[in-house]
Amino acid sequence: MNFTKRIQKCGEMMGITVLDHLIIGRKRYFSLREEGMMEEK
Repeated sequence: MNFTKRIQKCGEMMGITVLDHLIIGRKRYFSLREEGMMEEK
């Protein structure tokens, strides 16, 4: 989560909204947004 928050802060400085953080594997993925771990903006 620390990495995601840092990316969000960097995005804010550049005027970019980070909508999700995905971790992608061979046959599945993990979405922080889908798991409720990221705030809706």
